Amino acid sequence: MKTIVLLLLLFSCSNLAAQDLSNVLLYEQRFFDSDTCCWRKLANTKEYEKAGNMIVSYLKKNKKRTNSQSLQWHAGQMFAKAQNDKQAIFYFKVFREKLYCLNTKLL
Repeated sequence: MKTIVLLLLLFSCSNLAAQDLSNVLLYEQRFFDSDTCCWRKLANTKEYEKAGNMIVSYLKKNKKRTNSQSLQWHAGQMFAKAQNDKQAIFYFKVFREKLYCLNTKLL
């Protein structure tokens, strides 16, 4: 059963263009952040602004169940590639602040 569900999910990721964004935002992070799905698929086709916006939407929808630091870093990367410097700097700063807070808790 798990195999069938996984295959269906992977198939749906490969058809992202036809997907409704609201469905994509419901994916578990490991699927949303996989190499063949979602924002990475947009990045592979050089749709960096769309990829960044998708990550931001995912972060807003899934505040409690994500590794937000990783996705904030990737959002910064996507906005930087799209030459949206203001958004890129914002997400890199958020990433840095959360990383700093995490490091101070470990000390």
